[in-house]
Parts: sequence; C-alpha cells; structure tokens
Amino acid sequence: MKMCPKLLLRFVAIICISFVAPGVSAQGTEPDKFYIGIGVGPIIPQSVTANLTGAIIGNGTLKFNASGFVGFVIGYRFTDHLGVEGEGGWTLYDSHDLVGTFSQSGAPLPADIPLNGDMHTWLSMANLVYRPRRPSARLAPYIGAGAGAAGLEWLVDSRPGGSIILSLRGGSTSLSADAMAGVEYALSKRFSLGGRYNFVHVAHEIPTISGGGITLQHSAPDVHLLQMVGTYRF
Repeated sequence: MKMCPKLLLRFVAIICISFVAPGVSAQGTEPDKFYIGIGVGPIIPQSVTANLTGAIIGNGTLKFNASGFVGFVIGYRFTDHLGVEGEGGWTLYDSHDLVGTFSQSGAPLPADIPLNGDMHTWLSMANLVYRPRRPSARLAPYIGAGAGAAGLEWLVDSRPGGSIILSLRGGSTSLSADAMAGVEYALSKRFSLGGRYNFVHVAHEIPTISGGGITLQHSAPDVHLLQMVGTYRF
C-alpha cells in the first residue's frame, strides 16, 4: 500500500518552503519551553509478507486498509533549536485480503482470501527534535527522529460466506523507530496548529497470530502517519 504521491509531495514542499522563507516572529515575548498537543490524521500501513503453517500452508501478502490515528505529544525545548518530545497514539485499521499461494491437505486453495480484521496498534516514541528558527517565529518547520515501543494486537477473520475459515489472534510488543518532519504556525503566544509526517518502523523479527490449528507468521509492519497537530505552550 503506497501513499498518494501528490499529497506527500505537497506536504514536503510546504516544509521546505518554511525552512527557507524569511522568518516572521509572533507578537509578544518568547514562548514558554514546555508544550502539549493532540494529533489526528490518517495512518497508511504497508502490506506485510505472511507465511501460513498448520491446517493451511502457504505464503503470501497480508494487505490493510488505511484508517485514522489519534495521538498526543508532550515536549520541552532545552535550547532555541533543540528539544525532546514524547509521542503516543492509537489506531485501529483493517486487514482486507490475504493474497498468495495456499493449500489444505495437498489441495490448492484460492489465491485471494477476503478478510475482516481489527488491527489495534499502540505507539509510544521519544524523539529528538530540531527547529531551525527561534521559538518566536510564527512559521516553524522541524525535523526529528527517535525510538520507542509499539504494541500490536491483531485479530484476523475470513469474511462470512467464504470457502476458507480463518480466525487468528495474537499480539506482541516490539521496539520501533521513527523519523518525522513537520511545520507549525503560531496562532498566538501559546497556541499553534500544524501538520507532520511520521514514518514508523516496527522492529520485530517474526510476529505470529494463530487459531484453529493455523499459524500465520508475518513481517514487521511499517506505517506512514499524516497528522494535523494542535499544541499549547506553557
């Protein structure tokens, strides 16, 4: 599953322009260094490779639908340009198809298995953030990177009425790494509104889900997040 190229290019262009545009300062004194915020937006999970063993065997690709993400941030700027930020969030997205080559008791099965699925994912990250402009700038781009943890709870079921019955459950907690780029605009001394892009890699070797004598091992998912973020400084 790939992000819309035009949407991503527009977002990158806005960030690049904000890095080189003349600095415009907000009115009033320098803002406080602590901030909290809330972010919402789409999450676009990448497809993962899948290996089935047990009553059904085979290899394929597990595909997902894009969905929504809700997150929060809390941060501190310890210099004019560097800061630390904690970011957490939750999403519920769906699996829609398992595509590949499968067999049961030696007999071939359809290459496309339609799915229903609830894929709960929790993210908790700590990031180092760099802002090239002073805290008083109204338009403020930033970049960052960090590491943390991701909790996965996956429920994968075949759609009702299908010839193949799957009911797989499983979960894991894994290390994760992310990189982000964003821009924010100061509406006032304390309130800002902006957008950010996060790429999150979940670093887990062989996560598994199972049920009904079937085990599915899948590769670690990578996700793209596009968020609108509102922050309050204090």
